[in-house]
Amino acid sequence: MKVSVEQYLLDPGASESQPRELKRVTGKIEAVVIDFCSRNVGNVFNIKELEDYVRQRQQKSAPGSGARILRKLRKEGRVQYNVVNRRQATYLVAHVKP
Repeated sequence: MKVSVEQYLLDPGASESQPRELKRVTGKIEAVVIDFCSRNVGNVFNIKELEDYVRQRQQKSAPGSGARILRKLRKEGRVQYNVVNRRQATYLVAHVKP
């Protein structure tokens, strides 16, 4: 990972701690997204509902984190969902792997 000279001077350990921190935060958001999906199996939801749920539980999450993690979990086969209406960003949770 490249770190600017200014970044290094301000925080010499940043290049080593940043990947760990990212993994830790991503793991917490994953847990929240899985919890949301588990509670909504068989239900239609709007992506904004997911984002609000994530933000309420992980205030330091970046905008769009919930949707990004949802797609990652789908790709890994841990969450199955169907797109109900792409324009309205509505989805149906079909299955969540325990």
